[in-house]
Amino acid sequence: MDALSFPVGLTFKRTLLALSVAGTLGLSACASVPNPAGEMATARAAVENARRAGAGQLAPSEMGEAQDRLTVAERAQAAEEFRPARRAAEQARVAAELAEERTRLAKARQAKLEIDNTLKALRGEAAAQPNR
Repeated sequence: MDALSFPVGLTFKRTLLALSVAGTLGLSACASVPNPAGEMATARAAVENARRAGAGQLAPSEMGEAQDRLTVAERAQAAEEFRPARRAAEQARVAAELAEERTRLAKARQAKLEIDNTLKALRGEAAAQPNR
């Protein structure tokens, strides 16, 4: 039997039932996003690690981005908007990790420069010494 042979009221009731079920499932899917407390803690720790590494001075752009994304995540979490909070927390973590790595790279470059300068000075001293 095709849908046209059913009484109009019965088709309408089935459609309404299907829409109700779909709406209920949709709302329960939104409500089932858990609080991203773990992601928030990880993001906060990453931002703190980057700060302690000196990223504020050596990678200020990345550090600023990490702090901004963490602020967005905290606001979304407070508003119980858990999906955007989780996404912003992940972005904050990644930005903080990048800031920390850029800080390490800058420190390594500075250490290399200091070693190169020390070697250059030692070579100069060795060249100035008379052969024994």
